Amino acid sequence: MVDPVSGCIAYAVLTFGGFLGFGDKLFAVPWTLLSVKSEEKSLVLDIEREQLENAPGFDQDDWPDLGDESWQLRIHDHFGRQPAFT
Repeated sequence: MVDPVSGCIAYAVLTFGGFLGFGDKLFAVPWTLLSVKSEEKSLVLDIEREQLENAPGFDQDDWPDLGDESWQLRIHDHFGRQPAFT
């Protein structure tokens, strides 16, 4: 997800749960939680499984309003991060 004001990457959207693509839930994870493993050309999210399972999620067909500051605060609070706008 790209922040519409700054044009910077704000969140990575992950899918988690479900089976064979059914019942998956999407999660917006603050971009600052990801680290780059350049030798493997990958991004790593180093959090506990339970933290992702309990994160506020959304359905593929019903994305949140990215401009809603209360939604942003809820996401950042869950992951213990400070939103960029504060």
